[in-house]
Amino acid sequence: MFRQTVRRRIEPALHELLQPGDRVLAGFEARTGLSPNWEVLMAVPFVLLAALAGWDVTQTPSRAGKAIDGVILIFGPLFLSTALSLLKLRRVPLFIAVTQQQLICYCLSRRGGYPVRAEFCAPLAAVRLTTRRDGLLPWRSLKHSGAGNGGKELRLSVHWPWRQDLREALAAVQAGGGAAETGQTGLLIPDGLAWSGPTQG
Repeated sequence: MFRQTVRRRIEPALHELLQPGDRVLAGFEARTGLSPNWEVLMAVPFVLLAALAGWDVTQTPSRAGKAIDGVILIFGPLFLSTALSLLKLRRVPLFIAVTQQQLICYCLSRRGGYPVRAEFCAPLAAVRLTTRRDGLLPWRSLKHSGAGNGGKELRLSVHWPWRQDLREALAAVQAGGGAAETGQTGLLIPDGLAWSGPTQG
């Protein structure tokens, strides 16, 4: 889903949670649960196995060997698609917004990215975010271990179209007195001008 569409839909809900004089500086969409990068990693051995079975069908003269290869070719992709579907069902889309005063975690609908409910709000000074690079994989890992979420650690995955928004959010957390362990330098503090919502007064 396009970034601007998600942001346009979430802005009114975020504005209702702003404290007097506060405004949104940055925000990004994320997913809970096991990183979608594992879908890519899981698919590799199945693709190789299917390719090997397909090659073996042309080389194996016996019916028994071809039958085994046929079972692999049929049920291998079925098992993979089922496993990936179950992983997707366990993920919850969230929107993480950083304002001048707080971090807001908002649950989104699976279809359309509409705001559903606020999960928690936490003052920036009590926020602790940790990210790590995932090489060339399309999703970046993020961990929230500060205030909010009932004191439980929250592990998230952020898709690459939101990478600049994530960097801005991390910079805003640092500027607000929170902890943002990024392993990066040169994070620029966002001015919030990209967000059309007015300052809460």
